[in-house]
Amino acid sequence: MDDERRQLEDDFHAVMTLALPYFAYIARLSRASILEVLRSDYVRTARAKGLSESVIMVKHVLKGALLPVVSYLGPAFAHIVTGSIVVETIFRVPGLGRHFVQSALNRDYTLIMGTVIVYSVILLVMNLSLTYSMASWIHGFHTDEKITKHRAWGIEQRVEGMAKRNTVLPNR
Repeated sequence: MDDERRQLEDDFHAVMTLALPYFAYIARLSRASILEVLRSDYVRTARAKGLSESVIMVKHVLKGALLPVVSYLGPAFAHIVTGSIVVETIFRVPGLGRHFVQSALNRDYTLIMGTVIVYSVILLVMNLSLTYSMASWIHGFHTDEKITKHRAWGIEQRVEGMAKRNTVLPNR
């Protein structure tokens, strides 16, 4: 029972060591982004239209404010994963990082290359998934026919407006 409790404490300390600096930075980044977006013109326009504050926060503010946070998650995840190598060794947490350190001490180059490849694949998959999530968050994937028709109608109206503005006026 004492060994299990000790292992849980070590795991907790390792998680806190890795995560707390990033929690603080993400909180500061989120706050700054939200305050910046709240001062923007389109939020003021949404309030003037009479939308409720919850709709404004979810549909307008969070969409713009979370982009810097999501773009920061890629490098943060890379730092956490690579930092886990040292933290696993210090707090005696079983994981890939301990194998990496032990193979470096034993000069086992094959295991070192294997763990580097595994870490690289993990980081690649995470960065690709973050990129995909940012793209879907920005552009959205709407399959609703009504939304598609509305967007097509808006594009047609803009094209007609551009055609009217570009007409040649007779000389006077």
